[in-house]
Amino acid sequence: MVSAGAFGVPDTRRVISDLWWKRDGIEHFLSIKTVKPNIDQTAQAKLDLLHLAAEDSKREVYFGLYYNPFGEEQSEYAWSPAARLFDLANDHPVLIGREYWDVLGGPGTYITLLETAAEAGHTTRSRVLEYGARVIASNSQAIEGD
Repeated sequence: MVSAGAFGVPDTRRVISDLWWKRDGIEHFLSIKTVKPNIDQTAQAKLDLLHLAAEDSKREVYFGLYYNPFGEEQSEYAWSPAARLFDLANDHPVLIGREYWDVLGGPGTYITLLETAAEAGHTTRSRVLEYGARVIASNSQAIEGD
């Protein structure tokens, strides 16, 4: 029996992964994109993930969007450039919002992150409002001075 690698001319490919980790002996690769990636970013990420997965079928590869601006559920994500290359609701490599964070940190990470952000918001809200008021006052003075 001959393996597929015995045919053709070997080549070297440069693959960029934004995040790599090893858990339970399995390598994981994550391509992190903005919540509304353009078509070329999505295409390059998919190509990179395919190269990584093709080299070792035990690897886990992911296309990750840390937040869903269209709703809470992954099935609600509706950005057509990315949807041209991935079935965003069903493709295994696609992680959006809750799935993204729970794959990274384990089940419950997304909820913990939201709770932590809410707690930090309570602590810093007054400072942010004070800063905003200073910026508005400064801009008003600059406009009046012109």
